[in-house]
Amino acid sequence: GPTAPPAWMRRLRSAIDHSLDHPAHEAGGCPVHALAVVATSEPAVTRTEHYLDRAVRTARALPDPQHLPPQYASGQFDPEGCRPRQYVLLHDATEGPGLDDVGGPAGLERAWREAFGDRPSAVLIVNS
Repeated sequence: GPTAPPAWMRRLRSAIDHSLDHPAHEAGGCPVHALAVVATSEPAVTRTEHYLDRAVRTARALPDPQHLPPQYASGQFDPEGCRPRQYVLLHDATEGPGLDDVGGPAGLERAWREAFGDRPSAVLIVNS
């Protein structure tokens, strides 16, 4: 099955959820932008699934209510009202998969942007 997220990620998620915990009448606290961030190192579902396909699938699933903070599930915030969304692919050049099969960093960015069409998207490469 899927591996549990690292402790730092659970703490971050908890802090983000807590930051959204305020009375419903405080509309100024409603998020106005959402970042969907996934990594090229996302766990594989199948042996043959390419890391880029996996990252795209994961990013597209993030806006689903099950992945949003509890305030969206409770109806405090409208899941469709959190616009715009930006899709970010995080790639660790040292620990992540090689990029030769996608044409290097430029090919990775081109493929990521093509996957999301006119929606804002970006690639962030760390440890390069």
